[in-house]
Parts: sequence; structure tokens; C-alpha cells
Amino acid sequence: MFHRLVPYFFVVAATCAAAETPCDFKGVSVGEKTTPSSLMASLGIKNYKMNPERWQSDKFLELGKKYGLTSAAEIEEWNAGPACDSDSCRIPFGVGVGNSNSPVSVFVSFPGGRITEIDVAFNKTYWDEIRPVLDRKYGASWHVEQDPNFVITDLETKKSLTVERITLTHRPNGTNRHTGDACMIWGGEL
Repeated sequence: MFHRLVPYFFVVAATCAAAETPCDFKGVSVGEKTTPSSLMASLGIKNYKMNPERWQSDKFLELGKKYGLTSAAEIEEWNAGPACDSDSCRIPFGVGVGNSNSPVSVFVSFPGGRITEIDVAFNKTYWDEIRPVLDRKYGASWHVEQDPNFVITDLETKKSLTVERITLTHRPNGTNRHTGDACMIWGGEL
């Protein structure tokens, strides 16, 4: 079965000198069985909510008009804190990577109790610290795409900013050596 391992602007890459590219993040692997409690324990999260109440649509849309829908969703997730439902867990803070313990947010999807997706996101500020960690763990075999003209618009001021966007796709795809599940490893930076 093929799944997605997407560290959202961080990648779960590989250090495979003599082995396969792994499909894991901090011991949590695509294809493995899990529950909310075991997943959160594996990632070191002691306090989390189950099925937190979502914001009313008018509050969400108000923030969406001001900051954009993606940012509004991130604000809602940050305010909720670490949380799970029966098929996924979202950890907006509390997990760190690398020697500097750089902060990342994590989303893990496990419909039917089987992990199908691991997304790890981090701020651009940490790109130079986290990229070598990815190369050590997953290997430096990346297909790199650069878009120097990626436009971001501030919805509050209506001003646009052009930034460079870098997308990495790991070659080869990863494999969970315990289950045989394959995963795609990619990431990017804005």
C-alpha cells in the first residue's frame, strides 16, 4: 500500500548509507497501527484533548478574511493545543527535532487505526537547522524545485510579497521495513 509521509515544509528524509529510506518520524511509522493515546505517548505529549470543540464558522471566517484560511486554521489549532479525534492527532506545539530541539507541529492521520500520513511543519526560521537533520536521517537524495516568483498576499493590507519557494521530493520513496508499506517523502520552504 502507498501512503504519504509529508512533513509539511519539513521532510521525513533518509540517512540510508546501507539501508532503505524509512517512513517514520520519531519512531511513529506509516503503515503501523496506533491509537490516539499511544501516538501521543510516542511523541512525548502528556496532555491533549479528545474531540475539541471547533470554532463557530463566523469566528473562523472573520479570521479567514483577515489572515487567509490557512492562517485561520493554524490559529484555531494553536488555540486548541494538542488534540485528537478517532482518526487523527494534531500537535501544533510541544515537539522538537534536532540537536537544537527546533519546534515543529505534527499532524498524523490513522483512519481505522493505521497510520497513513505524517505531516511535520516548521517555521522557515529553522530551515537551515532542520535540513541537515533530514539529510542525515533520510539521505541527501532530493529532487529540488525552486520557484523564485511565489506570491503571498497579506489579506489585511492587500499587499503582495514575492518569495522563493523550494520544494524537495526524496528519491527514492520510503519503505516501512516492518509492514512493507511505501511512503512518499517531500517537503518545502517558503
